[in-house]
Amino acid sequence: MSERVQAPIYSKIALDVANRINNGEFNEGDRIHGRSTLAGEYNVSPETIRRAMNLLEDMDVITVTKGSGIY
Repeated sequence: MSERVQAPIYSKIALDVANRINNGEFNEGDRIHGRSTLAGEYNVSPETIRRAMNLLEDMDVITVTKGSGIY
């Protein structure tokens, strides 16, 4: 009996945001919504969004500028 391990929600959100960038919903250099807006959109806490954005930043997909936003 093998159990499927669910990916953490923050990694699913990171993948979705990456897909949205890839699909042209967000263009290079565009400011992506703030954490609070994304948290409401995905119905999760801002901390979950922070973890998702950190994952994307570590992979050089986005740039997070403290006090300015997510690009």
